[in-house]
Amino acid sequence: MEVLGSRSGWYQVRVGGSTGWVWEDFLDVRSAPSSSSSGSSTASSGSSTSSSSSTSGSTGSGSGSTSGRTGPTSGQHAQSAHGPYSSAWDRLAQCESSGNWSINTGNGYFGGLQFSESSWRWVGGSGLPHQASKQEQIERAYQLWQRQGWGAWPACSQRLGLSGNPGGWGNSYFNIHAVTQTSSATTSAGQWRATYSVPLREEPSSSADKLAQIPRGEVLRTGERRGSWVQVEHDGAVGWVNTAYVMSV
Repeated sequence: MEVLGSRSGWYQVRVGGSTGWVWEDFLDVRSAPSSSSSGSSTASSGSSTSSSSSTSGSTGSGSGSTSGRTGPTSGQHAQSAHGPYSSAWDRLAQCESSGNWSINTGNGYFGGLQFSESSWRWVGGSGLPHQASKQEQIERAYQLWQRQGWGAWPACSQRLGLSGNPGGWGNSYFNIHAVTQTSSATTSAGQWRATYSVPLREEPSSSADKLAQIPRGEVLRTGERRGSWVQVEHDGAVGWVNTAYVMSV
């Protein structure tokens, strides 16, 4: 399947010679090849030039099971309020893209952390960065940090005074910054099963940032309900899914 473009949550795709539109909740765009291409060769917006000829890095997420683990509540690498990762990534994204993890302005840089296509490939990414989940963008940004340090984002990292090891998503963050063990972040109100591959949203809205893609069949611990949305925990991250795509078990 080939992704041809997107518009307000809909993706135009070509399958077997036929072209049509698919709503984003039924499409994992991370695994779908895109017809878009960019010739940029820098690591990120305003960043120093990276070696675009380098081979792709590791594609492993390293997140693993993170339920109940917490990072520090203060300091530069306090745990983000939005997931199991350093809040430094939120601050950097706010500076680079106004915190828009799905942004594509046509300037050759993509996503919340403004990857160039060549740097995204260098750390093992496929498709385009803004089409990936927030989790994958942070994971691959940490791989880029391991190769280039904060110099991969020179203007914003200097402006924000970023330093030290941020860690990635999940275990690669907690292995550096974990401070304690706690109970689940959600108040358990039962278990639900994902009846489709469904995006985990940061807020109860289809336009909210996608934290991760929950695979079909996964059993989720659920908490608060807001209208047609339910709060769930997936791989250490707490977010929201629409009840149209999950069922009580």
